[in-house]
Amino acid sequence: MGVEAELKEAKEQIRLMSEKLDSIIYGRDMTALMALSDRSLKAFLDEESYEYSVADLKVVY
Repeated sequence: MGVEAELKEAKEQIRLMSEKLDSIIYGRDMTALMALSDRSLKAFLDEESYEYSVADLKVVY
């Protein structure tokens, strides 16, 4: 294998690793945003009255 072919292969591997890393970071960012949303809405939701009972929410198959 020549130097040019090895360089192309290395670039492709770096590109694939970069895509995987971006995917991992995106997943962690989404998890962090959901946790922040849960915390920020907690006080609001705790003060809200419940308009539905548990029986209303049960699913009938």
